[in-house]
Amino acid sequence: AAPVVPVARPTPMPRASPTARPQTIAQIVTGNSDFSVLLAALQATDLDTTVADASAKLTVFAPTDAAFLALVKTLGYEGDDVSGVYAFLLEALTRLADGGDPLPLLASVLKFHVVGSVVYSGPLAEAGFFQPLEGGVVTLADDGVTLYDYAPGVVDPKLVAGMLDIAAANGVIHVIDGVLLPM
Repeated sequence: AAPVVPVARPTPMPRASPTARPQTIAQIVTGNSDFSVLLAALQATDLDTTVADASAKLTVFAPTDAAFLALVKTLGYEGDDVSGVYAFLLEALTRLADGGDPLPLLASVLKFHVVGSVVYSGPLAEAGFFQPLEGGVVTLADDGVTLYDYAPGVVDPKLVAGMLDIAAANGVIHVIDGVLLPM
């Protein structure tokens, strides 16, 4: 059985003043230290430009650094510090790619966290699922917080209460406590 890793509560999102222009998803991720691994992954795969596009309409299910730490611990990472998580994740994806380039796999994982339209938590709960850019379907469990993906050996992520429907100029962010996996 995989070790249980406590998930730290994410840092609250900054509230914009009423006169400030809303930030893009990329600006929100960049400005929050709980998303350093997500930011590094977005930059490495050039998907940072997608979530920076102010004309886009996206929904991002954003895993925190603690979520990535929990994932890599199930893959054998022995550290407790988030600083080595991204490098370990790339090593694990390189092994999955039979020694090849890990970035296409990383891009697939990231695209599994993005919907090509704005989906607020209310309509998500009503529909019971969403379709990510990577294809497939992510189902919302009957508990209204657990997201079922395609990785049976990894704990399914949960929506983080109080960290949903974070408005951005180009969509909405829902913080999750795990990483969705398309494989």
